[in-house]
Formats: sequence, structure tokens, C-alpha cells
Amino acid sequence: MSVQLILYPQSYSGYSYNTFLTYNDYAANSYFSSSSFSNVLNIDQSPYGTGINNPANFYVGAWFGYYSGTAGATWNATAAPTISGGNLTLTGAGGGAGPPFYSICGVAQPIPNLIVGNWYDLIIEHTGVTLSDGVYFLGALGQTDAIGNNGGFWPFQIMGGPANISTYNFQAGFSTMPLIISFSGKEAAGTTSHQVHSIRVREAASGATVNYTDFNDGQVICDQYEEENIPLTLSIDDFKNVAEKVQSYSKDFNLPATKRNNKIFTHIFDITKTIKTSYDFNPYAKTRAVLKQDGILIFEGSLRLINIIDKEGEISYNVNLYSEVVALADVLKDKTFADLDLSELEHDYNKTSIKNSWYNTTGLPLTNTINNTSFAYDTTGTISSPTDHTNVLKYPFVNWTGDIMIADGSSGTSANLGFPELTTLQQAFRPFIQAKYLIDKIFFDAGYEYTSTFLDTDKFSKLFVDFNWGDETINPGNSGFARYYLDTPYNYAPNGSWGKIIFPNDNFNSPDFGYDDSTSVFTSPADNVQYAVSYTVMIITPNTYGSLSEVTMEWYKNASTPASFETETFDNSADPSGTTIHQYNGSFTTNLDNGDELYLRWTETTGSSVATYQTNINNVPSTVEATVSVVATGSAELLQTSRGSTNQWTFLKGIMTMFNLITIPQPENPNNILIEPYSDVFIDNPNGTTLAARSIQHDWTNKIDIDDIDLKPLPLTKNIILKYAEDSSDYAFRVYKHATKKLYGSKTLEGNSMLLNNVAGLTINLAESQEIVAEPFAATISKPLSDLWPEFIVPVIYSSNADNSQFSGFDNMPRILCNDGVVDIQPYGYTYYMPVQNGVTSENADKFLQFSHLSEIPTVPNSTLDFNFGECALIPPIGIAPVNNLYHDYYAPYINELYNPNTRMMTIKVNLNASDINTFKFSDKVMIKNRVFRVNRIDYNPNELSTVEFILIT
Repeated sequence: MSVQLILYPQSYSGYSYNTFLTYNDYAANSYFSSSSFSNVLNIDQSPYGTGINNPANFYVGAWFGYYSGTAGATWNATAAPTISGGNLTLTGAGGGAGPPFYSICGVAQPIPNLIVGNWYDLIIEHTGVTLSDGVYFLGALGQTDAIGNNGGFWPFQIMGGPANISTYNFQAGFSTMPLIISFSGKEAAGTTSHQVHSIRVREAASGATVNYTDFNDGQVICDQYEEENIPLTLSIDDFKNVAEKVQSYSKDFNLPATKRNNKIFTHIFDITKTIKTSYDFNPYAKTRAVLKQDGILIFEGSLRLINIIDKEGEISYNVNLYSEVVALADVLKDKTFADLDLSELEHDYNKTSIKNSWYNTTGLPLTNTINNTSFAYDTTGTISSPTDHTNVLKYPFVNWTGDIMIADGSSGTSANLGFPELTTLQQAFRPFIQAKYLIDKIFFDAGYEYTSTFLDTDKFSKLFVDFNWGDETINPGNSGFARYYLDTPYNYAPNGSWGKIIFPNDNFNSPDFGYDDSTSVFTSPADNVQYAVSYTVMIITPNTYGSLSEVTMEWYKNASTPASFETETFDNSADPSGTTIHQYNGSFTTNLDNGDELYLRWTETTGSSVATYQTNINNVPSTVEATVSVVATGSAELLQTSRGSTNQWTFLKGIMTMFNLITIPQPENPNNILIEPYSDVFIDNPNGTTLAARSIQHDWTNKIDIDDIDLKPLPLTKNIILKYAEDSSDYAFRVYKHATKKLYGSKTLEGNSMLLNNVAGLTINLAESQEIVAEPFAATISKPLSDLWPEFIVPVIYSSNADNSQFSGFDNMPRILCNDGVVDIQPYGYTYYMPVQNGVTSENADKFLQFSHLSEIPTVPNSTLDFNFGECALIPPIGIAPVNNLYHDYYAPYINELYNPNTRMMTIKVNLNASDINTFKFSDKVMIKNRVFRVNRIDYNPNELSTVEFILIT
């Protein structure tokens, strides 16, 4: 028996081959090998179309010729077309000055067997013609269905110029279409004859038949040590340990450094060898491997070079094999979300984008267009404009900062009093990206494919992962302040016009601020920069220069939509001596786009001689202090600000843990990984009388070694705790944990209780506990935004200071939540204020997009899905915790088998051959002595008995 190890090149996957296209020629006598015509018609002075459109003159399989044989009012006289020596000759008129100015000479034939709607090429090889000689035309006057007539009335000019091959591309409108080619020669040009070497009609390249030759997949067979077998450990799931998904692999083995193997590994054992090209063996790159026994495939996966052994001059390569799922984990272990290109999700961060993202019919407007090969493209037909909108990124309402205020009129906005008021959009709206989209991107970038009925469900497509950027602002600038000092005693306000207040001395040194101390103007260096400004300005009317009557001061935003802030008017008419110091102070925030200006200005409305004052009575200077910070945008860089560090494999592992997913390489295509929940793979109908009816695929009763059977109970733990990772900075999570002594979203299973199975008098003592943690995800609590608005239920993800007196955004652990749809709060009698930001107006909104760990709010018994592991007390009025949670739907069938008193683990020797391994799937059931088992693990050694670990299923 022979075992073959086959390796494939690292530089490519699949096959290499050469291709060529095969075309059909639809025109008869296209190279003019025959000199005969079906008919040659002298059209004399008949109209162009009338003379050549008579169907009686056409028949399939030969050219029909026509010409103007005698001079008259319509045409000049010319010679008939001729075919000789493999060329068609078309002659123009000679002599005379006209009118008429042209002659006509051409050929025609019907082109059959066209497929309506397909594209074809008309290819004409000719000696050339200049415009002074005349022109070539396709079609005929009055013809509406000829090739080149474009369904219109006039013929189509196709060529003029030097000798060449002219190609005309057309779409077939009929199964048979006339081909009419005319040369119309000018009278003034004299007699001109032009030769056509060929006229062909064939499929366009897109419709031609593709032929493949020289197939080569690059595979090579490695030399092995004589009589050495390669033991395999085959598995996809360690049933004994719910947290482990053990995949197939081989123990390490050695390959000799033969001439063939050295060529395969490109002499990597040589310490002077450098890896320069893709054809050099790279120990860090994926190497596809196939193991065959007697020509039968027993394993397909990847090879890893562990080390190179040099023992007394004998060199060998120490390698092992592992399944594609392990290979995927290996490929992704060092990759993060920052390695994903999310540039196609670029968009404007404003109210319009946020609201459009709520609805599947509109979708988020994108900056750039996408095509149907993008994972962000809507293929369901839901979005009306899928090339520039997507449903994979949405903006639900989340309380990210914990400081959403109740409108009391103090902000000066048009917010409805007593209702929620957002001062910036990012307090509530930060991006979530669809989990399915991220998985698709990860697999594609890694060069893998997957098939999953579960991941394609509508239920899973509603799950989204937050791409929060951490604290409330991004890249906060340093605080700075400008002070006003005078070279002269006073600085006067202009009368009747606005003038800037100049603060020349400053420490605004950061480019983030965009401050110019010569003009005291902030010019925004980028889009969506938030300026938080506080200021104190003292003004006085000097009594030596007159009295102040009235002055107005304000902050002014010079933008596409100008705005004024903190406008205040000071009246000094009651102080004619001009000794009163007025203090103009306050604070505000505003967002500026690139190039927008912000500055302090003033004007005298009446009176004269108002001036800023250097210091007040306490020697405090006039100051302006600003904190500048870049806030949320829709850029790909911002999406990766915090989430960029998330490991791709950790993310996938977290999804697999949530839903107890099993990953199985597809036998026909190992790069394609099957992903399904455990219960869909292993749990099926146990009833029936035949093996097939009981889903039993193999009977190995006669293959076992009955002299060596090891049967024992499973090694079980006292408790199993299913949970998300704990986000200790999450204020709401901490409060819930402290109040209930329980982790929100978790499920604790007591092994003793499950094994007792309600049998009185039994006592079972199990050791230790086991935690199943869906890292990197953390649980998310939802609750009403305030007791005032019980229907306004949103996720709460913010932190607090040590005494829980102040709240803010933070760099939270990833959250995965369900899209519950748009909630209308108008029927409950309230709205919330969405502020002016990024050039879009404000709004008292009455709808919001709701996300949560539930499929709907309020919950509905036996209907609502809960994406937490276990039942947790929900904050009213959300409802009763649903029964259909992650444990109930995805873990209960597994745990019930695992913690059944009748479940056993049996280890036994089995006589398995290559064919058995080739046809076996771990989802198969095996019968031994009329008992049904699932296979947990196979230690297969070619040509020897295999050690198989079975799980006895009740």
C-alpha cells in the first residue's frame, strides 16, 4: 500500500491554463473564395432603398450585388461589383461635375441564425478610402432593420481613411438581419476602385466559445522515507468539552532532503537562501496539501514546515498537516479589523445619512458607488438605488455618553421643552456594521469561502457590531486661550458695521485649532471639527472720549450656512461718565467644516467710542479659551479608530461560541468551509427501523477489535457558565451585576442537577467549573432613556467616574445587537432634538432606529428571540425575558446529550481503510452492536488499526 503526499504551489490556487476563443462566421463567402453572385442588379435611377430592399433579390448563402449602371438625375454611372482573386471590388463614378454627385456600388446578403439581444461584430478588411473619393455605408435609405441602420431611416457611415480592418459592433434585433454594404463614390473624384478582402459577421468576444488548453494545477508528489506512514488525528468537535472545537491534523513527520523535495522547498535548508519571489517556498505562507492512500483521498488541508533537521549531514524537513479550518485560524491570528478595507463604506456623517440608514428601502448614502460584487451591495432588490446606498451600516439610537439632557430652553435651540435634546449627533448615533458583511470580508480577504444556511438567514443578517470610536470626541485638541493686550489704551468698535475683536497674544499653537493670531479667526482644518469655546471680554466706554449708548457683541460662524452665537447687547446710556465695565462671557459648542471660519465680532448700534478694556478691576484680562476636537465622520479611518484593533479570528470565534457553530471543510472544495450550528449537524431523527431512517450511515460492528474496549463516563464539570466578556467600565452592566449578583446575559448550568435527572436519593459530586465566553463581545443592557419616556428604549453603553456623578463615552468592548426596526414615539406624545451638524438642519424627530439583544421590544412569549445566553430580568417595560435564547436554541441539545447519565465515551480499535476515511463525515452516525454512536475522534494510521473515540448517544 502506498501513501502519497501531494503539495500545490503557494503562488496560486486552482488551475493554470491557456485559452482561445472560437467564433462562428455568419456571413456566407466571407473571404470571397467564390466569384459568383446570387444576382447583380442595375438599380439605374431607382431610389437607393427601393432598388436593393426587394426580398426576391436576396437569398441566404451568397452575395447579392447592385450598382448604378447609367447616369441620371439620381446617380452617376459606375461599374458593377466584381469578385476575383479573393477580393471584392467596388467602383466609384468617373467624370463629370454633377449633379448628381455620387454613384452607388455595393453587396448585400441576409445574415441568419442570430440570437436576438446578443452582440456581434461586423469585421471588414479593406484597402481604404479617403473622404475625397467617397464613403462606405451600412444599411440603406428606408431600411429599418438592417445591420448598422440602427433601426433608423438613414444608412450609417462606417469608414474612411487608410487601409485597415474596421469593426462595427451591433446587437441583434432579429434572428435574420440584412447586411448591406455600399461604396458611394464622388463624381469629382473620377473613377476609383476599392478592394474589400473579407466581410465577416461573428459573435462579440463576450459571446464566443472559450476553449481551454494546457491545464496544470502545479501539484508535485513529495518523496517520503521508505515504509513511513503519516498518522492523522481527525476531528471537528471535542464533544467532551463544549468550549473546544478540535480540528483535524497530523503528527509531525519528516521528509527527506531529496533532489525532488529540495526543489519543492527551494533549498530553504541553505542558510544563504533568501526568499525573493512568489516561487520561493515561504514557511509562513499557506501550502495546500493532499494525502492519498492507494490513490484514495484521505486528507486535504495545508502543510506547515516546523523546522529543518540536520543530523550528521542528513537533512530532513519536519512538517505536519492541518485542516483548512486550522489554516484559516492561522491566517487570521495576526489580522485585525484594521486590515479590512472599509473605504467603500465612506459616507457623510449627518442627520440625512443617519435617518436613511434606518430604512432598508433607502439605505445609507455612500460617497462612492459600488457594484454587485461588493458585499455591501443589496442583491435583494430592497434598496431602490443599490449602487450608492447600502444596508450593512446603520445608525441606531444608543446612549453613548450618559449625559443626554432634557431641553429647558437654556441652549437656545428650538428643542421641544421637557423632551430629550442632543447637543451633538454622536451622543446617540455611532456606526454599527452588519456581522454578516464583516464575515464575508474576512473570508474573502483570507482567500477562503464558506457555505452556511444559518449565516444566510434573515435572523443572522439582522445582527450588527458596533464601531464606536470610544470617548465622545476623537483626537481632542489641547485647550488654549488668547489674551487681549493693548499697545494703545483702547480699541474702538466700528459704528454701523461689524468688526472683529482681535486677541493677538495666544498659545493656540496646535494645527488642530486653525487659529490665526493676526486676525483672531479660527479656520477649520477639516470637516466636522467641533469647537468648544469659553470666553470673557470686558468692555468700557472711556469717559474722556464720550459716553457709550449701545454696543452688540456676538460669535459669528462664516460658513455656507452662516450662524451667530451668544449675541448680547450692552446699554450704557445710564452711565454717562463711562466708568461701568461690562462683562461679556459664556460658552458654546459648534461644528465647522473645512474652511469655515469662527470669530468674535462687535458693532456700535448707537453712540460712539466704545472700547475693549485691557483688565477689569481684579486685573483679569479679556480672554478667549477654546477646546477643539475632531468629532464623528463617516470615514473608513474613523470606523477603525477603536475597532481596528479587534482580532479577526477572535471575532469569528466569538460568533461561533455564541451560536455553538461547527466548522467543517467541504470535501469537494477544502477552501470552502461549512458553518452550521451543532444541532443542525449532529441532532436528527432517531426514530425508524432502517439505518437510513435513523440517520445511521455506517455499521462498523464487524470492524471493531472486541478484545480491547475502553468504556467510561464522560469527564464532566460541576457547572458550565455561558457568558459574554465582562466590560467592567460599563456603568449599567456594573450596576446590574451589583444589584442582582448576576452577569447580565449569562447562563449558569448546574451539572449535578442535570445528571440527577430528578431521581430522588442520588448525590453526585463533580469537580471544577467551566466558562464558555463569547469573546470579544460584551453584554449590552437596554432601558428607557428616562423614566419620563418609558417607550424610548435604547442600549446604554457609557462609563462613569469613581462616585458615579459624571458619565461619558468610553472605549467599550465590541457589542453585537439585533436590528429591531424603526420605532415611532410620536403616538406617545414626545420627540427628541437632533441638532444642526455638518450642514444639515436641526429637527425635533419622532422616530429612531432601535437595536437591542432582543429581536423585538416589547417581548412576545414564545416568539421573541434573545441573543443573550440565558434569561435575565429585563428592565421594565421591555417585557418578560424570552425562553428562546442562545442556550435554549443552540446549546440545550448538546448539553442534554453531554449531561445524560446514559452517555458514555468508548475508545476502541477499528479496522478502517482509506475508503472508510474518504467516505466518512463527522456528522455521520455509526452503529456498533445495535447501539448508535457519534464519532468524536479518529487516530488513523495507514495500514494499521485506527483508534476511534466514540460517544454513546442515548
